[in-house]
Formats: sequence, structure tokens, C-alpha cells
Amino acid sequence: FIHHYSMSFFARKGKWGLRFFPKAASTAFSINACVAYNGSGQIIPATSTTDVQVGIIRQAIAATDSDYASTTRVAVEVPLQPTCEMEGDVTAGTLAAASVGSYFDFNNSLGVNQGASANRSVLCTGFITAARGMFQLNSTAANRDAV
Repeated sequence: FIHHYSMSFFARKGKWGLRFFPKAASTAFSINACVAYNGSGQIIPATSTTDVQVGIIRQAIAATDSDYASTTRVAVEVPLQPTCEMEGDVTAGTLAAASVGSYFDFNNSLGVNQGASANRSVLCTGFITAARGMFQLNSTAANRDAV
């Protein structure tokens, strides 16, 4: 088991694969952040309102990078099975054992918001600590259960 000391997501269970997607131009990404489609065929950092998640970006993109203003392709780890699980931080709210089985939104690309579920972006599948859990991406609006 590898301990990671920054807020982020990591593939933990199931079959994951590395794919390359064009990134949105002039957009910064943190390494190991969740990413989503922007509606124009590029990926962006996931937000509290994104509902078409892609996976976990495997490289940081900074404003000082030579290709920052370009739509270059970047490495993203994507779930290849619907039951794939990722470990991630809860950056808003407090996770509890009773949270398992509940849907939550992202707080931002680096964490889950345990107190919001309007977009049902992730399904909590495991409790680790009040600030860290196991999640499945609920990638598309069509996958969401009715509220």
C-alpha cells in the first residue's frame, strides 16, 4: 500500500487503463485530479457541477508549461469496468461508515463533497477515515438513479 500525502485520487480496485485525451487549452490541472468532458471534446478538471467524469489525470499542467495554451493529449487513467473503485479525499463534509452506498458530488477536482449530491458524481463504496474514502465514478447522467 502506498501512502499519498497530497489531496487526490488513486485507482485501487478493478481494471483501469491509461488513455490519452485532448485537454482544454489554458487550463491548469493538478496531478491525480479527477477530470470531466467540457462539451467540446476536451477534458477539464472536475467541478461541483460536472456530471460526465472521465477518470484521473496522471500529469500536472501548469501555466508555465510550453503547451499550456494548446489542446495537447494528456494521460488519464480511466475505469474499464463499471465497478472500478478509486481512493479519494473528502474535502467538504465528513465521511462516515454510514456514507457507504450514498452518492456525492465533487467539491473540486481533488476531492468529494460529502454534503452535496445534486449531480451524484461518485458512489461511496468504502469508508477509510472522515476525510478519505473509496468511490466509484458515476460517469454519465444516464447512469444516475432517480432522486
